[in-house]
Amino acid sequence: MHLNKLYNSITQITIQSKLQIHTEDKYLRFLSGTGFFVYCPPYENDIFFVTANHCVKEYKNNKFILKGKLAIPYTLSGKPSSPTINFTHFSEDFSDNPLHTDDFFIAIIDKSDPKNYSILKQRALRLSNQDDIDSILTKNNADFIAVGYPGDYKAIDHDNIKISAEAKAFSGKFRKADKQQHYYEVYDTDWKAENLDGFSGSPVLYNISKQTKPVLLGIYTSKRRFLSINLVTDTITKYLYKKYNKGSLE
Repeated sequence: MHLNKLYNSITQITIQSKLQIHTEDKYLRFLSGTGFFVYCPPYENDIFFVTANHCVKEYKNNKFILKGKLAIPYTLSGKPSSPTINFTHFSEDFSDNPLHTDDFFIAIIDKSDPKNYSILKQRALRLSNQDDIDSILTKNNADFIAVGYPGDYKAIDHDNIKISAEAKAFSGKFRKADKQQHYYEVYDTDWKAENLDGFSGSPVLYNISKQTKPVLLGIYTSKRRFLSINLVTDTITKYLYKKYNKGSLE
């Protein structure tokens, strides 16, 4: 797997918020970080959308609420007028700990559009065994690569309803973050800009080369940190177990 496959797995997050101006409803689109798609073997037919929680939610009245409607097209080349993904449930609907404070967000994708759903199946990254991920995360000075949509490489033209976004990658090394369970610091990166704005919600991967498949390690959050993907994997596997063994959300 090479960078083209990784670029295909991510999406620019567009949020549509409703504003009431006088007595007329207006809609404003804005860009907010990066997201990506995953599946958990052996359930390749169940695709999930993943990003950092702060990309899509804000804290109001002592709880996290969505900033607006997620307007994410099925394809990378999708225009604002293109069909957007329908989501059936969000993390708080199926997580064992809906009030978690870790910076991740999961959405279940509606399967009612088989043709477009098959596109997402081609774009989704594989979730790995949690023990395998832990063994990689304990390595000292290990290398990583992340792909996303940095702030300086995307824009939205509200007058012409047009979005432009260019995916970029950066790499470096990671180590366990002090006093922060499940979080890892990134350092010695090759990203020249001082900040990594826009990369929030991006997939962080290990072992990138054309000969071997990269392993999804985590979600880039902020402040040069990423969160272990195992929290996402744990939430998804519990949901899938309930769905296929006990009956759960559809």
